[in-house]
Amino acid sequence: MPNMLAKGYVGTILSHQFYCDLNYLVLEGLYTGVPVIHNSEACKDAGYFYKGFDASSCVDKIKEALSTHQERIEGYKSSAKDVLFKFSVENKENMRGYIDLVENIS
Repeated sequence: MPNMLAKGYVGTILSHQFYCDLNYLVLEGLYTGVPVIHNSEACKDAGYFYKGFDASSCVDKIKEALSTHQERIEGYKSSAKDVLFKFSVENKENMRGYIDLVENIS
């Protein structure tokens, strides 16, 4: 998938999470700037988020993404960057969390 995204073969991602809130496909799409329509609570501040299993809201987000994405691209990339940082190895909170886990192995 990263290769397909890098080559521009993917125009839009529609992702639906069920018992797997953090889906790498959503993160990869946000990273590359393609429109990502999703229901991931972990990433709700970026992309085109719809809640739960609300199919009509999902349809609205698809229409929104297809009709406005290019004119909103800078704001989209900015919010994506903020969400991606939550999961980054560069995020000091994440580093501290991993250090704490390793130090508490018994």
